[in-house]
Amino acid sequence: MTRSLNSLVACVASVLFSAVFLVPRCEAQTFLLFGEQDTATHTAGDESVIYNYDSHADLVANLWNGYSETQVDWNSAYSTVGLAYDGVYRLMGEQNTGTGTAGDESYIFNYDTYADLLANNWSSYSATQIDWVSSYSTVGLAYDGVYRLMGEQDTATHTAGNESVIYTYNTYADLLANNWSSSSVTQIDWNGTYSTVGLDYDGAYRLMGEQDTGTGTAGNESYIYTYNTFADLLANNWSSNSPTQINWNSSYSTGGLVFVPALSGDGNGDGWVDGLDYLIWAAAFGTHPGVDGDISDGDYNDDGWVDGLDYLLWAGAYGNHSATAVPEPTTAVLTVAGVFVLAFRRRRA
Repeated sequence: MTRSLNSLVACVASVLFSAVFLVPRCEAQTFLLFGEQDTATHTAGDESVIYNYDSHADLVANLWNGYSETQVDWNSAYSTVGLAYDGVYRLMGEQNTGTGTAGDESYIFNYDTYADLLANNWSSYSATQIDWVSSYSTVGLAYDGVYRLMGEQDTATHTAGNESVIYTYNTYADLLANNWSSSSVTQIDWNGTYSTVGLDYDGAYRLMGEQDTGTGTAGNESYIYTYNTFADLLANNWSSNSPTQINWNSSYSTGGLVFVPALSGDGNGDGWVDGLDYLIWAAAFGTHPGVDGDISDGDYNDDGWVDGLDYLLWAGAYGNHSATAVPEPTTAVLTVAGVFVLAFRRRRA
């Protein structure tokens, strides 16, 4: 009885602590779209912005749940070319011209949390040994257990089989050293007015293409192609494609697309695994949400049942904090966001 009472007191204390003190917010999962001005004459706070989407469907429909300007500010010779997440955020920048050499052509900055990314509070950065020939540029960086770096020709006069290539790196150290384990040309072939601007993995591969000029409108300015496997991506064997409702103004373009997965055991999506998430599991214990259930139902291992296995997952993750936690937007920011026209960066001719 004493042990049970102590456990209950500890649980209640955790719940009260969480409810009162843990104010950061994050979504259970988040798609982040990074945009940047086309010219490099701007400064931290207006050079780049990140939009947040709860699902791939929301991304396609441009139904964002918030956005934040960043303090990222490349010098005029560099632009953002990729954003990946492997537990930390990896932001890749590359020289705008193809005259750089290994060691100064590209850099990757690392951020421990989403708040750090917004504040440009990097924990480390490294020059890479990647050195494209002058006719290629990086157009996407994704993490699916290994690192996938996609390069594309700067002109749109090429065809499937020579327009783009993907290099695979087994570790982050390999990526920095350009020690690739494999390279593959793809069968992707955009028409002459589109280029790749982002590569993402969320269980499927998402390839985003965008018009090279800023004159497009919602529904034809950008498309996202979905590929079920990496082999499908290389073969350009897409399972679906969707025009998006994203419509940047002419001075901005997409610089990166990344999926940040849910935090295991965080049933209420507040960025913490704590007593509140235990209560979600306890209230749903013994239920059968089925294949359509998810973490918010207390089915933390997503097997269709809320049972002891989910408790073990929650207990093992207890105290963890999501790297995606961000401060709540202010009312003023939300008001501005309601009328803000999305805008991002273009580099290719």
